Amino acid sequence: MASQEIQAILEEYIFNELPTHLLYVPHMRLMRREEVQMHFQPLVAEIGESLQDSITAHPLQTSRARTIRDLVKRRVKYAIFSHRWLRVGEPTFQDMLRGDMKGGPGYEKLKEFCNKAGEYGCDFVWSDTCCIDKTSSAELDEAIRSMCRWYQNSDVCIAYLADSTTIIDFEHEMWFRRGWTLQEMLAPKRIKLYNKGWIPFSGDENDKNGGNVLLAISSVTKIPLHDLEDFKPGMDRVAEKMSWASRRRTTRVEDVAYSLIGIFDVSLAIAYGEGERAFYRLLAAIIQDSNGLDIFYWKGERSLYNRALPKSPACYPWLDSRLLNSPGPQPALFNHGSNLVGDQSPALTNRGLRLNVLLVEVKFVRWQPAYAQHPDAIIEMVFRASPLHGLEEDVTITTSSGEYTIHSHFDYAVGIIDYHNMGYGEEVFADSSRMYTAFLLARARGERPGPPYEPWCKIPTENVVKIQPRSTIRSAPDTIYHTR
Repeated sequence: MASQEIQAILEEYIFNELPTHLLYVPHMRLMRREEVQMHFQPLVAEIGESLQDSITAHPLQTSRARTIRDLVKRRVKYAIFSHRWLRVGEPTFQDMLRGDMKGGPGYEKLKEFCNKAGEYGCDFVWSDTCCIDKTSSAELDEAIRSMCRWYQNSDVCIAYLADSTTIIDFEHEMWFRRGWTLQEMLAPKRIKLYNKGWIPFSGDENDKNGGNVLLAISSVTKIPLHDLEDFKPGMDRVAEKMSWASRRRTTRVEDVAYSLIGIFDVSLAIAYGEGERAFYRLLAAIIQDSNGLDIFYWKGERSLYNRALPKSPACYPWLDSRLLNSPGPQPALFNHGSNLVGDQSPALTNRGLRLNVLLVEVKFVRWQPAYAQHPDAIIEMVFRASPLHGLEEDVTITTSSGEYTIHSHFDYAVGIIDYHNMGYGEEVFADSSRMYTAFLLARARGERPGPPYEPWCKIPTENVVKIQPRSTIRSAPDTIYHTR
């Protein structure tokens, strides 16, 4: 009975948690999951012997199935590769099937990876160059959607930094500038970084165990140490996680979104050819399954598919690096305090993105130069609230010259996103105790007196709009719908 239970858990683990193909290093041969299962079949008896010892030693700590799964995972292990692709010469899936080891830089890199994996006791390895059958759309789709989990389940991630000799070179290392390597760096529990001569940057077995390497990575990437050491995928802290990807690039525009699927733990269909719509769909999936408001903490160019959403991760500003590894809890982008904050159920509807904001009407006051003699002619628009809704300071919006024109027949407002919401009644408020995040909004009045004919629309700005009321503003929230 025990052997059947172990067999079932072994099979479940291999077919659901391991990559579709693994490279068996002793023979340099690709193996399907069925072959991997046959390879590890003798473990069933061994695990059965260890199981009784484990349960005897820790009778109350964990369930029998969990114990078996842990024993399986410790034995069914593989190393995974993180690197930048060469322009030409990488070994392919078809090359490995044919046993065609042509030689050249790509093959030498693969062999070095396999050697380093062997030092960690791994006979099985996975590399994205040669372990995915890219002629199969189903296999490619599964690989993209599962990749973060595959890195997470690996025994060790071997990372090759081809531009660096020492950690001083990290500032110019392209491995830190590519989109896919973000999850490859965050997901594994154990990672080992090697320089361009395949010399380790440290003597540690795991470069996530603190030390100078991890500090250097945090300094370059602006990712806090606790996230580098023990990253948890999820839809929390959206703006901060997006900022980690803001200076990274991908060859295919769709991969900007697909490389973040695992970071946010979302389900997203793969559809190469859709272009920038992929990132819009990623944001839509996050909005649908979470109620976090920091997804709206962005600046710059808007999405082609919705005015209230950004074009890419590049629109999310990096946080102050001085706050990254300071002791104590990290400051939240939106201060919740003792109240609910903002709209608890923003939604994408057939009318567009529905979002409740606390509206403060403002009037345009003047233009002013932001940077003297700046080649891009960056300028500022200054708005002022009415005495009834007084703000501590004028609202100053940075924009590019000619990007937006002030119209006399337009009304303007700031829509506060992170207002206080008591959770009952119709009234919400923003007080003078802190800064609030807002959208700059505009709407046309129409040609005759009366209510405006056009809805409020977000105006793109080069800065995240922050305001502070002079006194408490109370009102029922206004529902705005953002479309294209």
